[in-house]
Amino acid sequence: MPPIKYIRPIEKDEGSFIFEDRIKLWTYSGDSGYWVSEHLYSPERLWHTRSKVFSWKDSGLYLHNHGNYGEFYGVCYPWSIDVVMNMHAMVPKRFQSINWQTVVENKPASYSDTIKQIMVYNDYGCSGYNNLVYLENVRNLEGRWHFNGYRNLVSDVTKPFLDNNLEPIASNIDDTLAYYKRRRFIHDYLIVRFKDDNSDQQSKHLVSTGISYVPVTR
Repeated sequence: MPPIKYIRPIEKDEGSFIFEDRIKLWTYSGDSGYWVSEHLYSPERLWHTRSKVFSWKDSGLYLHNHGNYGEFYGVCYPWSIDVVMNMHAMVPKRFQSINWQTVVENKPASYSDTIKQIMVYNDYGCSGYNNLVYLENVRNLEGRWHFNGYRNLVSDVTKPFLDNNLEPIASNIDDTLAYYKRRRFIHDYLIVRFKDDNSDQQSKHLVSTGISYVPVTR
């Protein structure tokens, strides 16, 4: 039997040179039976009591659901929700105006307050992020928001335009395209990402979403 050699444990600061931190935190819904959310922050430990959620990170103990919205370990993170628009599946559609309803709570709000960005994508194209500016490219009609300024801006459809985190690859999204070259999305389905950076510290609820379209006969 060969002699057993002693191997010392790796120190914490040494591990950072060997292992890449690829920890992902997900939320599971017991009611629906699905993994519903991916979180951008990554605690080392996470636990809860009946009324509170705690985590451990870099030798510090943190209380969640407390303080500034979206702030974890001193960093304010954005939030986003991806909604699949797949009405009348298998029917080709020319997608038009996206519409949604938001409710803003706990902070002074005005008629112009809603989410800040929208991105549209599917297997064949991506719009990149569109900044929403009230009365310039987005309007509020009787409490419902409408946006029709998105187009497919992918430069080369033979190359990837989304990375592994489903974020747009800037080198393949050409936002300098002339208007007449910006293509509408025509397909069976579309995914709309509603995004906000939490900079205004408002509690925003995305109540409902929808999209108008015209069936296409090919």
